[in-house]
Amino acid sequence: MLEEYIGRWVGRIGVRVIYMIPAAVFYFLVYLGRRVRLWHIEGRAHSWPAAEAQVFSSYELDENEVSFSRNGWGEEGLESKNYYARWAVALQYSYEAAGEIYSGIYFLPGTYSDGALASQAEEAWAGRRIVVRYNPFKPAQSYFHEQDGAPGKPHIPRLLSYQPYLTELSLK
Repeated sequence: MLEEYIGRWVGRIGVRVIYMIPAAVFYFLVYLGRRVRLWHIEGRAHSWPAAEAQVFSSYELDENEVSFSRNGWGEEGLESKNYYARWAVALQYSYEAAGEIYSGIYFLPGTYSDGALASQAEEAWAGRRIVVRYNPFKPAQSYFHEQDGAPGKPHIPRLLSYQPYLTELSLK
């Protein structure tokens, strides 16, 4: 009986490992692709024209609410005391370029373990006017640079789906 139980337990762990390895490789490649894309855009954005933008909204993402997180909810469910939040704060801004209004997203550098601290960081930027750089050939593509007042390099969320850094939205 005990040997059978141990055999099933080891089998379940083996199946999880078999599925987790390709998933972890895929996840790493997505993150690496985002990092390279951001690095490439950051380098090009130095020469883009500047536009005044206004932060009109923001939101917080708890990055540990994903299945890949080591700090997510445990087997105990919501009552678990071992949950460690990792809040990323995104600022949504709008700017005018080429006679049209566009919007973009910038993730504040770093993360917060306390939701109240994340909310304070979020509120500090509410309604502020900032300067962003936009691609003159594709005005919907923008970047908030450190030289223009960004608090640091943008954080790249660990989540597989979130709103992109560079939006393709035109408000007509």
